[in-house]
Amino acid sequence: MATPLDTRIPPPAWTLGLGVVQWLLAGRPDYRRRPGPARFLVAGTVGTASAVLGIAAVSEFIRRGTTVHPGTPEHASTLVTERVYRFTRNPMYLSLTGALVTNAAWLGSVRAVAPVAALAGILTAVQILPEERALQDLFGETYEDYRRRVPRWLGVPGHGGRRDPEPGHHGRAGHGSDSDAGREHDRRPGSRAERSRRDAAGHEPSGRAEHEPSGGVP
Repeated sequence: MATPLDTRIPPPAWTLGLGVVQWLLAGRPDYRRRPGPARFLVAGTVGTASAVLGIAAVSEFIRRGTTVHPGTPEHASTLVTERVYRFTRNPMYLSLTGALVTNAAWLGSVRAVAPVAALAGILTAVQILPEERALQDLFGETYEDYRRRVPRWLGVPGHGGRRDPEPGHHGRAGHGSDSDAGREHDRRPGSRAERSRRDAAGHEPSGRAEHEPSGGVP
């Protein structure tokens, strides 16, 4: 059954579209013209780091056997919180944002920076918030603990800064299903998955009333 996220524009499409906007805002320059040394260094460094981060994040999802589809966070089978996911809960989205930073540096236009902020806001609103709600419902306190320790975008492990509002509340940015790498966590007692396992084993469910995530998760 389709979730609300299934009908939304996928994150790579947003990135590509806003990359075109950057080019237009910069005056449609020729990409074949190499930028100066400083801009070339910035573009090369950020671009390489973003590519490595994105590949590492996707590889971990595949290795752990959990979904990388941005429209189906409720299908996540594993919450992994190490490697790149110790520093950011959303390395895939951070990688896409880095791609626009790279593009802005190559184009050499201050106006090309605006779409970078726009992408971060769009991903937060249409992807990260629904994914966090889905992961909260699936993994409960395990995910809540991870969310307190690791920032949505980038930071030092255990120093996530100001605590994010609860996933069910509006007015904040972020997503945790793009969270990955390392060790697998058991789903909390009382969660939807745990109740299903208890019912199958002939036990009475002991959790709270079922709560469906308002949106759908990489």
